[in-house]
Amino acid sequence: FIPNEAFWIGLKVVPILLAANVCLGIFYNLSFWYKLAGKTMYGLYIAIFGAVVTVTLNYLLIPEFTYVGSAWATLICYASMMLISYVLGQRHYPIPYNVKRIFIYVIASIVLYLVSIKSPTYDLLTIGEYAINTALLGLFLVLVYFMEKNEFNALRNG
Repeated sequence: FIPNEAFWIGLKVVPILLAANVCLGIFYNLSFWYKLAGKTMYGLYIAIFGAVVTVTLNYLLIPEFTYVGSAWATLICYASMMLISYVLGQRHYPIPYNVKRIFIYVIASIVLYLVSIKSPTYDLLTIGEYAINTALLGLFLVLVYFMEKNEFNALRNG
């Protein structure tokens, strides 16, 4: 999709940054607990922690890994902020998230991604690559269907 091959070298950070932004989005959703509980200072503490993690990891990783190190620092920062917000939220304003189901989806996504990049057609923009990736997406959708089947039926039956 990027016609200038000079930019292709930077594509290796895209999955890392996408995962980082997923963690950031989850963090934003988890951050409502301290607003609802009237404990907004926790938001400040978590933000300061994230800033310290970012600066420290960038200082340590950029000299050796350049922009890839910065991408990993971003992922680690957002993931740690997400986990801290979840743990503190469960202590101060518990919400019954189905953590087991969430982990299954995350692990399945990672496994299917790794299968996709290890497929023999990964570096070729061919029908074979699209077929494999479409089949993997279909497999994930089947997993979602079977895991959410009871909820689907409850919605359908009113």
